[in-house]
Amino acid sequence: MIAWHTPERGRIEITVADNGIGIPAEHRERVFGLFQRLDGRDEYPGTGVGGLAFCKRIVEQHGGTIVLEETPGGGCTVCAQLLDINDTGETASAPMEIA
Repeated sequence: MIAWHTPERGRIEITVADNGIGIPAEHRERVFGLFQRLDGRDEYPGTGVGGLAFCKRIVEQHGGTIVLEETPGGGCTVCAQLLDINDTGETASAPMEIA
């Protein structure tokens, strides 16, 4: 599930949640590094090139923050907060379901 909301004036938060295997709390910062894999190549597909590393760099270069949290029921949620350059002073949200 992908959603966004304005947690405070001047900020927008985008969240992407899944229901996968999850990431243990002690490894959550590690997944933001380039070429980091938590499991062997034979266990799960993927290159470990660093999609989250690229996301973190882009978000931080725009004055934001990005973290991983546990998704209730399993999986993980990526939360990115960015500056809202179109700040109207109103709060809003819009969840979007992606198939």
